[in-house]
Amino acid sequence: MKKKKPIYVETFIRNDLETVWKFSKWFSIKLPISEHFTVWEEEDYLKANHEMWILGKKFLTIDYSIYSVSTE
Repeated sequence: MKKKKPIYVETFIRNDLETVWKFSKWFSIKLPISEHFTVWEEEDYLKANHEMWILGKKFLTIDYSIYSVSTE
């Protein structure tokens, strides 16, 4: 079986509509966070990688494997 070429989907926070905000009773503040999310297809499932930075320093990396579940 021929392996499929990966399909990458990437997103970046680029404007205030996608900015992460912290709200409290007294104030709100825009957080200096950016993220990168990539999804690609493997043989019979999807893989994904999610990375986040705060103040330019990477603080989170999560790798996912996404499988289909039969409902029959």
